[in-house]
Amino acid sequence: MRLDLRLPARSTSVGELRAALTGWLAGIGVRAGIAFDVVAAASEATSNAIEHAEAPSPPVVEVQAERLDDTLVIRVRDFGRWRAPRFDTDRNRGLMLIQSLMTDVEVDRTAAGTVVTMHLDLDVE
Repeated sequence: MRLDLRLPARSTSVGELRAALTGWLAGIGVRAGIAFDVVAAASEATSNAIEHAEAPSPPVVEVQAERLDDTLVIRVRDFGRWRAPRFDTDRNRGLMLIQSLMTDVEVDRTAAGTVVTMHLDLDVE
């Protein structure tokens, strides 16, 4: 079973993502505590894509989630290039949060956009 979402690149889409992903995770039997972490990580990656991607991006974010045996794989994709930080602050806190919640995180930035791929190894019950 797989979840595929194509969301407008606006802040209200994060709530839509949370609701859809929470329901999908419950439907495939993921425990609530684990689901909370997955939703938090995916929400952060989606928020980053909405905040940081800019033209020539279409204003959308795609999210895919699937369970492969005992591993969850979540992909968040934008289609723009990353704009420079607007403020002189510590950066990468969102990525650090995602990395702390997931087993493995890969970030692939290209001219066509960015894909954040998150893996979470599930406990065998």
